[in-house]
Amino acid sequence: MSRKKTLSENDKHELERITKEILSGIRGESSRDTDYLEKKILKYSGHRLGKIILGTCFDYTQSDLPPEVTRELGKRLMNYILRSKRKLDIAGHLVMNDELEKGTRLLRKTRREVLAAVYSFGESLANARGFGSFFEESFYTRFYNSKVNTHPLAHFFSRLYMLKGLIEIKQFEFERARKMWERGLKFTPINFSLNALYAETFRNEGNLDEYRDQTIRLFKIAYRPKQIQRCYHNMGDYYRDQKIYDLAHVCYDLGLRFTTGDYDNDFYAACFSLERESGIPHREISEEELDKICETHGIPRGPDSDILKFAESSGRFFFDREQFHEALSFLHPLLQLIEPTSDQARINEIKALTDEAKRRMKEKLAAEIENNKNDAENDAEDEFL
Repeated sequence: MSRKKTLSENDKHELERITKEILSGIRGESSRDTDYLEKKILKYSGHRLGKIILGTCFDYTQSDLPPEVTRELGKRLMNYILRSKRKLDIAGHLVMNDELEKGTRLLRKTRREVLAAVYSFGESLANARGFGSFFEESFYTRFYNSKVNTHPLAHFFSRLYMLKGLIEIKQFEFERARKMWERGLKFTPINFSLNALYAETFRNEGNLDEYRDQTIRLFKIAYRPKQIQRCYHNMGDYYRDQKIYDLAHVCYDLGLRFTTGDYDNDFYAACFSLERESGIPHREISEEELDKICETHGIPRGPDSDILKFAESSGRFFFDREQFHEALSFLHPLLQLIEPTSDQARINEIKALTDEAKRRMKEKLAAEIENNKNDAENDAEDEFL
C-alpha cells in the first residue's frame, strides 16, 4: 500500500524512529502482541504523523503477524467505532450540564480511539461527507458537489466538533468555537443545526453584518418548517439588535407562519418580549406590503425557490419510476414548506401526489410480504418432501 507524503527530514527521522520502536516490541506471542499493539495504536493515533505511523503498522500486521492477532486487533478497533456514538451521547450530556472538563476528556479520548481505528485500517477521511437525510445528500450532490464521497464516520466527527464548539461557547471563546464548527462543517457541509451555530458566533462577537449574511445563507439549505422559522428568528434578532423594531416584527411574524406542533420556547419568548421592548404594538400586515418590505430590505420571502423546485422535480422523478419511498423523501418536506402559502391549487396537487405515493408504497409492500410468505411456504413444503 502506497503512503506517499512529502515529509521534512526531521519528520522522516521521527517516523522511522517511532515505527522501529513499535515493531521492535512485537514478540511473537499472540495475546501479548495484540495488547501491545492496541496500546501503541492508541498512543500514536493523536500524533501529527499518526496517520502514516499507524498505516505502516497496518501494513505490517496484514503481512507478517499471525491471522489471529490481526483478527483480534481489528475486532477491538472496530469496537471503538461501534461504541463511539454512545460516548458522544454521554459527552453531550456532560456538556449540557456544564461538566466541561469531563466532557472535554471524553471527547478527546473518543476522538483518539476512532482515529486509531480509521488510521489502522488505512482509511482516509480527507474528503468524507455525511448527510442527515436522502434529501440533504441529493440536494448537495445536485447543487454543490456531484462527486461527493460519503462516509459513515463523517457524522461522528461533525458531532464531535459541534460539542467541542459548545464547550468553547460556554467559556465565551467565540472564535475558537467558530473554528471547531468550521472543522465540523467540512464533514457535514449543509447540516442546518451546525451552520446555525456557526452563524450565531458572529452575533455573539457583535459582527451583525456577517451574522445577517450567514443567516441569508441558511435560507439556502433550510428544507423543514422549523429551519425556516430559525432563519426568521435570526433575521428578527438581527434587526432587534440594530433597534430597527418594525423589521424585527416583520421577521418574527414571518417565522410564525412556519410553526409546527412543537412549541419553540426561545422563538415565542422573542416574539412576546419584542413588543414590550420596542413599544410598537403588533399589527397585521397585508401580503402586498410584506412583499414590498422583503424586496426592499433583502429579506427572503419564504423557503428558497431552488429547494422548492428541487423537491418537486425529485419527488415527481422518483414517483414516475415507482420508487415511492424515495419520492416521499421529497414530497413530505415540499408539502410542509408550501402549505403556508396561498397557492391552494398547487398544495392540493402535491397532497394528491403524496397520498398516491403512500397508497402505492403500501400496495407494493403488501405484495412483497405476500410473495415472501408464499416463498417461505414453498421452501417449507420442499424441505418436508
